[in-house]
Amino acid sequence: MKKVLVLLLIFSLFFISCGKKVSGPKYKEGTEEYEFFEVMAKIAPYMAPDTTVELIKTNEFILVNHDVMPLVLQTMRGDTANFVNRDSMQVIKFINRIVSQYGTTELLLAGADRENVNINNKELEDELSKIYSRYGGEEKFGTMVERQGITIDDVKQDLKKNLTIKKYFNDEIFSKIEITKSKIKEKYENSKDKYNKEVATVRHILFLTKKKSDSEKTEVKNNALRVLEKAKSGEDFETLVKEYSEDPGSKENGGLYENFPKGRMVKSFEDVAFNAPIGSISDLVETQYGYHIIKIIDRKNGLSYEEVKAEIEKQLKQVKERSMTPIIIDSLKQVYNYEELLTKN
Repeated sequence: MKKVLVLLLIFSLFFISCGKKVSGPKYKEGTEEYEFFEVMAKIAPYMAPDTTVELIKTNEFILVNHDVMPLVLQTMRGDTANFVNRDSMQVIKFINRIVSQYGTTELLLAGADRENVNINNKELEDELSKIYSRYGGEEKFGTMVERQGITIDDVKQDLKKNLTIKKYFNDEIFSKIEITKSKIKEKYENSKDKYNKEVATVRHILFLTKKKSDSEKTEVKNNALRVLEKAKSGEDFETLVKEYSEDPGSKENGGLYENFPKGRMVKSFEDVAFNAPIGSISDLVETQYGYHIIKIIDRKNGLSYEEVKAEIEKQLKQVKERSMTPIIIDSLKQVYNYEELLTKN
């Protein structure tokens, strides 16, 4: 029965391959894009805008030069100065790396499709909302990507691909990883020096000043002082975090940085975290990132096994995940007869 299923899989891949159309040239003669790739073709002939060249071939898809050209154009910002008069081999390696990464993405999407992994509209919109929040709202994010010659639809397409691949790995591969209690305990025993150090837990609100002018920094500081007054008057600190903080790493969880040892944070931030009274709210603390309002939640003289076992399990699982990723990619290459043709062009 197993042999029959394998044969069915092979035949289904064969017919998909036969029915797959190869995309043709996208750029018209006389356009800036056409001229960009005309110059590039002198270094990498397979990037010629008036030809269609197969770069990667599989049973599931065929990748041609015009599939990756938009990404190459975007990465080099459409400026021939980024490769003209540079070492030709370095330029070719750079282009080939983009092609290989593009091919790997398509390969993983094929693997996800085989397992019926899909991203629904809610999952996509939820992730978009997080991105908008991280960059100061939908309008600001839209303006930023437009400056780079990208549309929101482009972002959505790429995001959907990334989420699909992430879901494929998490649901179909990583979810099957098991870390034994003995491995966790062994890791803890071998890392006691690390876990016996004093640790602090804080929540903070960050007001970014990096890359801002002096006048802009003054405006940021004045805003931070107004929020500080609200915090010290008793307004809910987590609510203030969600409304005002510009730290993407902690905003969504109320500004929390939990159980970090000395040496993890920048010095001025750390000095407050390890010296201010527990329960207190600091004055403005300045770092290279901006102004912080810090609320001291707790401090401890080290962490017990029970307190860190979940963290250790997560670390061990991440190590296992990293080691499995190239194995999964190589396996998919065999399944789909993945072949990079660049060396033949």
